[in-house]
Amino acid sequence: MAISDQFLSACQIQKSLSGQSKLTSWGNINLPTGAVVNGHIKENNLVIDKLKHLLNHPTIGKFTTNLVVASLPLASSFLCTVKIPLSQSDKVKDLIITEISPQLPIHVKSASLVWHDVNKMPNLGLQEVTVMAAPTELLATYQKILQKTQLIPLAFEHEVMALTRTIKGVNDKIIILINDNNHSSSISLIKQGVVQSSQIIESKSPAPKTTHSQPKKKILLTKKITTTLPWPKIIQQTLASYQEYHNSYIIPDEIYLMGSKMNKAAAQKITQVLKTPTKYVNPWQGVKYPKDINVQTLTAYNTCLGLALYK
Repeated sequence: MAISDQFLSACQIQKSLSGQSKLTSWGNINLPTGAVVNGHIKENNLVIDKLKHLLNHPTIGKFTTNLVVASLPLASSFLCTVKIPLSQSDKVKDLIITEISPQLPIHVKSASLVWHDVNKMPNLGLQEVTVMAAPTELLATYQKILQKTQLIPLAFEHEVMALTRTIKGVNDKIIILINDNNHSSSISLIKQGVVQSSQIIESKSPAPKTTHSQPKKKILLTKKITTTLPWPKIIQQTLASYQEYHNSYIIPDEIYLMGSKMNKAAAQKITQVLKTPTKYVNPWQGVKYPKDINVQTLTAYNTCLGLALYK
């Protein structure tokens, strides 16, 4: 289940013995402006009512479980991989806090942290740890919303982790992953299946005309770039920032594009400019879904698919 400022979406995936994924239920419901801002739920009762309606009246199928994996919003969560000294387990938290505190716009005491080891380097006396952080208050609100709708959370997960799960054959590569939709755009650097860094991209291009005033977005836990630069330039900036921070040169093997605003033409252009193989991927093409659903419609809900594939 994914919660955004504009809508709620949920899907249920069933896997056959052969490993084939099938979409058995899916739906989304729009939210009024201001009900959710940067992932923070401002109108609890309204969101609860909308979620109940979504669960009881999906676009297709019927939800048959109350177990849920929910996404943490890009604008209000933090995800990175850091290197810390090899240490005893009781010291790991303190080492992580020391490493990530300068990067967090809120005090670390106000954040809930989850981490796991991804690589140990005993020769260097170091270990790599992927860290996810979100405001404790935000997590408490999400848990309350799920409880009120009789849902049991299996996990809360950063959107980029869910998106990474939808791509096959990248666990031995360094890739750039761009997800570009009308409601959100992000760029992430992923090394051997592990997210190294992730950033929101916000365009300064004129917003579409609407009868509702749009709330201003604030930077919470994810670094946000406001730019009108083309994607090749943004990719170069992302790599330069990573290399400067980590004092380490890195070259992606491939670039992956996904989302409702991406296509094969965009992939060809980036390949020509950066000379790095770039692919447009539609994760839903590997999933069986009803014939009356336009697959392009589903591309706006790639995060939801990745959450449903959680193991």
